[in-house]
Amino acid sequence: MTVRLALDRLAHEAGSVPMLLVVPETPAFRCRAREAAAGAIVLEVGCSYGEATASLLAAGAASVLGLDSSIECLRSARGSERLAPHLSTGRLSLRLLDALRYPAQLQAAAQSVRPSVVLLDIGGDRDLPSVFRTLCALTDATSSRPPRLFLVKSRELYAAAAAAAAAGVGTWSTLRERLAKHVSPPPASGERVAERAREGLRAAGGGGGGGEGGASAGGVGREEAEATAPLCHAFLNTGACRRRKGCGFRHVQPDHPDAIADAAKRAAPGRAPSPAGCPRGSRRGCCRARASSPGSSARPPSRPRRAPQLRQCFYTGKVE
Repeated sequence: MTVRLALDRLAHEAGSVPMLLVVPETPAFRCRAREAAAGAIVLEVGCSYGEATASLLAAGAASVLGLDSSIECLRSARGSERLAPHLSTGRLSLRLLDALRYPAQLQAAAQSVRPSVVLLDIGGDRDLPSVFRTLCALTDATSSRPPRLFLVKSRELYAAAAAAAAAGVGTWSTLRERLAKHVSPPPASGERVAERAREGLRAAGGGGGGGEGGASAGGVGREEAEATAPLCHAFLNTGACRRRKGCGFRHVQPDHPDAIADAAKRAAPGRAPSPAGCPRGSRRGCCRARASSPGSSARPPSRPRRAPQLRQCFYTGKVE
């Protein structure tokens, strides 16, 4: 189950590379990635825990640059026995970068590494506009020296590409024109999103006034500072935060890897849940429920009130 498109009309007519492959599921994505990995310089956007990265290096990739938005995933990948030797030799490099929020940083990383194979896996169920914008950013950044293969995992993009191929569309440029008519522009530019991140860091006491000069080409400095901030549990539990821009905590969805890791830590025995994410003066029901859960260090329940004692009068025999 693969849709094959040429990047431009010239490559389509010649039947040569560069090509764009779109697959809907993980097994097909990893199989195609291993086939193209031999001797390639790979840019992997969405490396997660490094499972596909290890197979790329085992298949003979010359070098791999892995990007991911989760600090927990990158820590796990760096501690993997299969990846640690390649990190020490320089064949593998892992960076923290949110490709959806910082497309300019993604383009800078792509231009610096000059990949021959680009892998895009930001979630097979990711919405089509997000995948489309990220893919456009990558193709624009590598237009002067296009890779021989773009491999994308996305169910919605696969369905759109399959429908376009059935209608006779054989190039990415044509499919891009068709999709651009239906995909809405991003809600905020990269600079506005970056400014919001800096405001949140300043509110948390983290400074954030270093600007772009303090970060590397991959935007690791600002991303590292923001990704290590605590999670906002009010946003996790209710989907909203009263602090809004002034909140010094991170706003992530419950299915984010960092949120899952945080929930696993809180479920560990002997650890007391922290209600720090709730707004001040507002102890929500979720925090009260966690405070009363087994294994927490919450205040024990008060003693039950004793029943009143009955007394009998010695002279009259009445019970009082």
